[in-house]
Amino acid sequence: MAVNLTVSEFGFCGTTGESCGDGCQSKDKCKQPDSGASSGNVQERIIGYYEAFKYDSDCQGMNVKQIPVESLALVNWRLCLYRPDSYGIDPMPHVGEKTLKDFTALKERNPHVVLGVSLGG
Repeated sequence: MAVNLTVSEFGFCGTTGESCGDGCQSKDKCKQPDSGASSGNVQERIIGYYEAFKYDSDCQGMNVKQIPVESLALVNWRLCLYRPDSYGIDPMPHVGEKTLKDFTALKERNPHVVLGVSLGG
């Protein structure tokens, strides 16, 4: 079933008169935007998430060196602290610098993996 979408003068898509008054844009502009990404299989782009502040917890299940980075496209490291006074970034106090170095060393096993860091505090 096709839906007749229109775009308001403010750029919002809709099916009611609110979205198509004076200044209404063409309904063709309601198409889903192109992400610019390839049309490849999304199952081949797997993202990992590592709670670094639980690195020594029994429930974590693995240490940093055990992350299966060979099959991941991105690993998100949670969490580093941001110091607004100096714009510095530090690992959580009990995590330690070695654990963060182990994280960056994952690039040696998969040079194509993207390593991301969540900032908080």
